[in-house]
Amino acid sequence: MTLKIGDIARLSGLRAKTIRYYESVGLLDAPQRAANGYRVYSDSAVRTLRFVRHARGLGFTLDEVRALLALWQDHQRSSREVKALAEQRMADIDERIAELKRLRLELSNLVSTCHGDQRPECPILDALDPETRGARAMDSHQTTYRVKGMTCSGCARSMTRALENALPGRVTAVSHTDDSVTVHGEHDVKAIVSAVAAAGFVFAGPVHQ
Repeated sequence: MTLKIGDIARLSGLRAKTIRYYESVGLLDAPQRAANGYRVYSDSAVRTLRFVRHARGLGFTLDEVRALLALWQDHQRSSREVKALAEQRMADIDERIAELKRLRLELSNLVSTCHGDQRPECPILDALDPETRGARAMDSHQTTYRVKGMTCSGCARSMTRALENALPGRVTAVSHTDDSVTVHGEHDVKAIVSAVAAAGFVFAGPVHQ
């Protein structure tokens, strides 16, 4: 049975443009040509394309898919090689997840420091501006304090508002995930203690680096 590119696109779930691309990079054998010049494919091309689509969906790179295809088509293969490719892909995914978690924590800290009201001051924009960020880095040291009782992002926002009222422009980060608040520059610890109490939490002293 021979199929046109529109047929295998429908059966494989891939666009014709993608199929032609996979042909160009060697993931799919070049099709034969009918008398009228149209590409014609066999049933096996559909199976190969489904294999490629699933592998790409799992995050394998083109080179890895090419290696997997070769192993799939080699009946003398060693499953050890297949497992090694899958384990490497898992390690790469774990690395990406760790990076995404780090980015989310950084964004969460930035969001918790921004009032999000009518005021123009925005710690998020300050953090993105190299000059502002550099000035803040030069603004003495940072001090982190332990605060007990923050259990959610709403708690962190409440704590941030209380700190900003007590120490305007001095709040660097507030995190409910590790029960901490960080401020920069010179400040009165009593003001932080009062702000923590006003927000309904418990001040537990500085975090020793």
